[in-house]
Amino acid sequence: MKSNFRIRKPTKWPTKEGGLWGRVLKPIQEGMGEDATRAREILTRSQAVVELLSVLDSEVHNGGIHHYFWNSSGDHAEKLLESLCLIGAKPYVTLFKKACTVFPSAIVPTDCKRRRELLADISEERMGKIFDDAFFSLRTAPGKKLESFVEAFIRANPEEFFLRDDEPEPVDSDVDPRLWKSDYRVSRSSVALL
Repeated sequence: MKSNFRIRKPTKWPTKEGGLWGRVLKPIQEGMGEDATRAREILTRSQAVVELLSVLDSEVHNGGIHHYFWNSSGDHAEKLLESLCLIGAKPYVTLFKKACTVFPSAIVPTDCKRRRELLADISEERMGKIFDDAFFSLRTAPGKKLESFVEAFIRANPEEFFLRDDEPEPVDSDVDPRLWKSDYRVSRSSVALL
């Protein structure tokens, strides 16, 4: 696993909407592999935001908001709401809050089993009317596409996504990157021997 998932800043920004989002997501998704929990620990805050938004987008496209809440992705609903707020995606904040109202006190349980028990009484069709239809309408509305909000956020926080010009490319390693962060007195070659 890499020690970080930042990439070289493009010499020319992608012109296709979603191109920049995809470009910064690719090393994150490839690097996460089977150990997503460990990989999430080394993401910058902004990378984590972008990754959470990608999960929402993917889950909704694969089966709607019901699918998002049903799967383990729903464990992170509170962080997702914070992420939507952080990138300034107000229409999506409003919509996601509305979807959360199907849960008692509009609080999404972090326990997957409990969440599924509550969702068992709610049809996918009802959830679709609450969230999915409006989500897909927003996705096509000028100036309200999720990609627009995400890419503006990436451009506003380049240090979180892009390497400095003098910084070397991150390398793959079987050594837990948390070790590199926790004890700077140990050389990387010594850590590799562990």
